Amino acid sequence: MDVVDNAIVVGVDGTEASERAALWAARQAAVFDEPLVLVHAVRWSMHTQAHLHAPVPLGAIHPGVGEEPVRQWARDVLDGLAERCRGAAGVEVRTEVASGDPADAVILGAERVAFVAVGHSERGGVARFLLGSTAERLTRACPWPVVVVRDGVPLDGRHTGAPVVVGVDGTPVSGRAVRFAFGFAARHDAEVVVVHASSGEVTTAVEPVETHEEAALREGTGPVGAELVECARRHPAVRHRLVHAAAPPADALLAASAEAGLLVVGSHGKGAVRRTLLGSVSHEVIDNAPCPVAVLPPQTADARER
Repeated sequence: MDVVDNAIVVGVDGTEASERAALWAARQAAVFDEPLVLVHAVRWSMHTQAHLHAPVPLGAIHPGVGEEPVRQWARDVLDGLAERCRGAAGVEVRTEVASGDPADAVILGAERVAFVAVGHSERGGVARFLLGSTAERLTRACPWPVVVVRDGVPLDGRHTGAPVVVGVDGTPVSGRAVRFAFGFAARHDAEVVVVHASSGEVTTAVEPVETHEEAALREGTGPVGAELVECARRHPAVRHRLVHAAAPPADALLAASAEAGLLVVGSHGKGAVRRTLLGSVSHEVIDNAPCPVAVLPPQTADARER
């Protein structure tokens, strides 16, 4: 698959959830001034196991029959969706039908992309199946940021300049999340809200006690504090503020993103998670956030704004 560098790539599977993600990504492609690439990966066993409601004769979906009917259906889906994206955002749109695992098709498709977008539906069925496989793998192993757009998120975004909220926990992956948040905010003339949440445990202290990570953020030290200082230097027009919340991380992020245009979190991948913020909490905010959620896997390449 040949994907132009710096494109915004969308995984499409023919569901309404993936179409919503594509339309949201088209508007971002216009803002980023980059092309949009719609990718549909045909994995034969996945289509038969998931029982896709494709306009393909039922007799064609069984072992021993070629996958060309499904590939043609995929091409038709992509062509129709590409026209909708061009009409909605006036951007250049390319389409690709690839064979094999959808996550691999996206990961191996280009040297460098701005980010990947996928849809998320709470209705179950195929969309949920794909979220549990493709999107799950991407948020753990993709070398670029992965933006998950769930049902109910406004396609045209919030009001102009809606803030970009980023959750941090003091680790290097949080620094990359901050970097992506500033780059996104710079293109949208938006404020960055940096949220650090404590565990929410009950304490007997009369006065709040500043944690080491909170001190590092305030002083501009440590992997995240230093990145915050550098991002502020690179993007002097981007306003930012720190929020320290004595609450469970997911609750703090969901509250902070009530009016946000994007929520950004990091992921530690398969390894042990030092804090819950960038582990299972990423799944909780994906399921409940009122805006798209950008997840940065641990091996995310340096963002373009670097």
